[in-house]
Amino acid sequence: MNVKEAWRMLWSKAQDWFSHTSDMVIAAIPLKGWFADLLVASGFQHTNDVVMLAWEPGKRIPEGLEQPWSIRAMTQDDLLSVEKLDEAAFGLLWRNSLDTLKLAFQQAAVATVAEEGGQLVGYQISTASPLGGHLARLAVYPEQQGRGIGFSLVVDTISQFNQRGAQRVTVNTQTDNLASLSLYSKAGFCETREQYPVYAYQIKR
Repeated sequence: MNVKEAWRMLWSKAQDWFSHTSDMVIAAIPLKGWFADLLVASGFQHTNDVVMLAWEPGKRIPEGLEQPWSIRAMTQDDLLSVEKLDEAAFGLLWRNSLDTLKLAFQQAAVATVAEEGGQLVGYQISTASPLGGHLARLAVYPEQQGRGIGFSLVVDTISQFNQRGAQRVTVNTQTDNLASLSLYSKAGFCETREQYPVYAYQIKR
C-alpha cells in the first residue's frame, strides 16, 4: 500500500467518525510537501502560517505597566473560568477544550492569570523546554484587549523564566495575527526562521 492509498483509507474513516458533528474545523500542519499535497487533494485549504519567535537573555526585560489588575499563579479552580475566556478569545480552529486546558495546566512550568475586580481577564500557560521555556497559550477577553493585560502576562512570564536561568523563551503565533506579533515584538521577541503552514477542513451539516 502506498502513501496515497493509506491516506485515503485513514481520511475516509476520520470523515465517518466526524460525520455526526457540525461546525467543526479539522486542522493540520504538514512538515513535508507530500503531506500538504494530500491535504489539498482532500479538500483542505491553506489558511495561514504559524511563525516562531524567541526571546533570549541579554535583552532588557520590558518594564511592566502600572495596572489595575493583578497577576497570580493559576490554580485548578480557575480552569472553568479559563475555558470560558479561551472560548471568547479564540476562533473555532484555535480553541482549547476543558480537558486540553486541564492537561496543559498539569504540564505547565509557569501558568498565571490576570485578575481584575475578582474576575479573570487574561491567562497564560507556558511549558519548559531544553533551553528554557515556551509560551504555549496566551489569551485576553476581546473587550479587554488593548489595555496591556497580555503584555503584563508576557513580561511576568519572561521574568519568571529568566530567574530560572532560561537561555531562551519561545512563542508562536499566526503570520496574519498582527496584534499578537506587535505584542511579542514589544516584549522583546524576534522572529526566527521557523514557519509552518496551516491547512484546515471545515465540516458542515
